[in-house]
Amino acid sequence: HDHSEAYLREDWFIPMSEGDHDKSKVVCAAADFAITKGDRSNRTSLTVGGMDAGNILHFIGQSVGRWDAYEICDELFAVQSRWNPDVFWVETGQIWGALWPTLKKEMERRGRWINFVARTPLKDKAGRGRSLQRRMRGGGTRWDTKAWWFEPMKLEMLHFRADADAKLDDQFDSASLLSLGFDDLASVEEEDFITEEEWEFRRADPRIEQGRSKVTGY
Repeated sequence: HDHSEAYLREDWFIPMSEGDHDKSKVVCAAADFAITKGDRSNRTSLTVGGMDAGNILHFIGQSVGRWDAYEICDELFAVQSRWNPDVFWVETGQIWGALWPTLKKEMERRGRWINFVARTPLKDKAGRGRSLQRRMRGGGTRWDTKAWWFEPMKLEMLHFRADADAKLDDQFDSASLLSLGFDDLASVEEEDFITEEEWEFRRADPRIEQGRSKVTGY
């Protein structure tokens, strides 16, 4: 179909190489919520990405479905268990307001803590997607093209138009929020990948200047 009006282009979905899978990454996630069971309604979309030391954002995990509040909770904990994201971005609003008390109880009950960071939503979807669009156009993303979720997600994202309401844009929305969130984190430093043990070792070495660690703050 005609791509002149396309917001994203097919050749911007650059595949991850074998080596990309092994790179150290700062992993975060983003959610676009819809509490619903109806066939035609919006879906909840959860997107997981990892930023490498070269500031390339790798899209490594995705789940989407029409879930009720309890199913959404289960999906969020499943993402947390599998990927252990440093930050889980969500948008403030009615649905988040309804989910948050349940999630707090569930975190206490399960003894698993998710670092949710709520951002004020951008009403304009095209505006919300600009960060992702710029990243993808500039070659700043990689995609796990062999994953089962990739083709349906790509197809949905390619249908997004800035001037029209796409029937399905949930995966576009969560991917856009993930890119915005990483903008907030600014650039990822090599030091973000250094383990606590390595910092201990470095601090004990008198030859290394006593600079403050960005990770631990001491």
